[in-house]
Amino acid sequence: MLPNLKEFLRKRYQKTVSSIAFYPAIIAFGFLMLCAAMISLDYSESGKIIKQNLHWLRLKDASTARSIIGAVASGIISLTVFSFSMVMIVLNQAASQMSNRVLGQLIGNKFQQIVLGIYIGTIIYAFFLLSTIRDIDSGIYIPALSTYLLIFFTIFDIFIFIYFLHYITQSVKYEIVIHRIFKQTLDSLKKSMSKY
Repeated sequence: MLPNLKEFLRKRYQKTVSSIAFYPAIIAFGFLMLCAAMISLDYSESGKIIKQNLHWLRLKDASTARSIIGAVASGIISLTVFSFSMVMIVLNQAASQMSNRVLGQLIGNKFQQIVLGIYIGTIIYAFFLLSTIRDIDSGIYIPALSTYLLIFFTIFDIFIFIYFLHYITQSVKYEIVIHRIFKQTLDSLKKSMSKY
């Protein structure tokens, strides 16, 4: 009974880790924890001192912060939808022109999962941050440090998007796919030869 349980747990673990949602879920959870830490810093005494000393880090009113965060959230949602709609179109064309076996490698690509996780993490960060803004006249009670970090994440997401476009178009080229299949076959042969 115990070996069967170990085998079941091993298969379950492999299925979970190889899932397309595994890395995005971990990254999104990391962004959520980062947002909670940044909000704690924003409302702590040291965060208030930082904002008092550095006036350019202070947002004057809550509506400005809400507008920035709302614009970022809607922009990143659009970016995510566009990016992964493009992935689906590229995968569909690759499957029709090459083989369905190519799809497994393209869908399970870790880079695509990490990009998806960063996009989803940025959206979660923005929504969580939006829910914490207080309507207080003094700018030191607005999470300005967290908002500026969100702006930095947005700029980073745009650069990731540019590289992601290049990566996706390169990943379905015939020579890249053939080279990847050749490398995997060679690795499998080496593993099988090392057993004997």
